[in-house]
Amino acid sequence: MNDDSVVLVCGHGYHSACYDKRCVYCENFYKNGIYENVNAFLKRIEKGTDMLTQDDLDNEIIEDEEEGTEETDCEQT
Repeated sequence: MNDDSVVLVCGHGYHSACYDKRCVYCENFYKNGIYENVNAFLKRIEKGTDMLTQDDLDNEIIEDEEEGTEETDCEQT
């Protein structure tokens, strides 16, 4: 590794010019998770039921499997 790169505790690496005091990959992961959980919560409220159905659980599993990371302009080292 050269002096122009940074490896964070999470394992993601950045070029020094791309690193902005935060890990973009981890930040996007958490933002997407929060967004999905809030939307799922709002859907349950709109249904008016307090019980999870099997369909709710199946949809959650499918969403977890389809989850991916977004790429940024700077490549990971």
